[in-house]
Amino acid sequence: MNFTFYTQFTDALFQFGHSGAAEYAKKLGYSSVELFSPGGPGYPDILPDHATAHTLHETLKKQEVPVACYTVPTDLWHNPNAEKLLMYKAELASELECPYLHHTLFMSYNLKEGDPSYEEARDRILESAAKVADHAKKHGVTCIYENQGGYFNSVEGFRGFFEPLKARCSNVGICADVGNILFVGEEPQDFLKEFAADVKHVHIKDYRRVVSETAPSPFWHPGKNNEWMQDCMVGDGVIDFAACIKLLKEAGYNGGYGLELVHPEPFEDGVVKAMELLKGLE
Repeated sequence: MNFTFYTQFTDALFQFGHSGAAEYAKKLGYSSVELFSPGGPGYPDILPDHATAHTLHETLKKQEVPVACYTVPTDLWHNPNAEKLLMYKAELASELECPYLHHTLFMSYNLKEGDPSYEEARDRILESAAKVADHAKKHGVTCIYENQGGYFNSVEGFRGFFEPLKARCSNVGICADVGNILFVGEEPQDFLKEFAADVKHVHIKDYRRVVSETAPSPFWHPGKNNEWMQDCMVGDGVIDFAACIKLLKEAGYNGGYGLELVHPEPFEDGVVKAMELLKGLE
């Protein structure tokens, strides 16, 4: 099983440098890495240009830790520079010999009064995503998208975006996030039953879930129907990982599992526990 160092890998690059971060990835048992590089206001960009991408690629190649996915969070509705940014990031992904540019579409989870309708948001974001994917194709990069945000998290919401995009662009796929869909009252198995054949990368996380009129504490996140979610170690929450892995294997998935571990417990303990649990489900 290909475990991808996602959460804290970019922090490790800042803290330890390229070689030190690669060594840390191998120490933790990862076989690949996922670079998180926002490049927006208020965020230091670990990968600002081609020269940095080339240097990082050469270092990771020597350590035999390839970049499985390059993640760039942005908002194709609110950010007028998002298309241009993502096109440049696709070029950097190519420099890294990274097959996948994973970028977000609409960042907000909770829609507000005055936000566009689903159709309006979908149509405009679809156009931008298609332009980015067409540019990425010139550089041998596939664009992938996760079930995330106020419009595209549910099965039907994601389908309305992905199916017309797939009909237009041949180099697109899915980053299946097994936790996000809980926030719209659905299960990850619902998503994988529909889209497993197009999954190119997976994000692994887990949540505790309770039903309550109010948040149990400040560290719980609101979902639908008075449900609240809290990040926790993989295996301590409600995600049925056995069912998820089974659906992915049946679809022939053999890509990376990016560990998105943001629980309050010790990070390295979470890495060990997640790997042990998932290996047992192969």
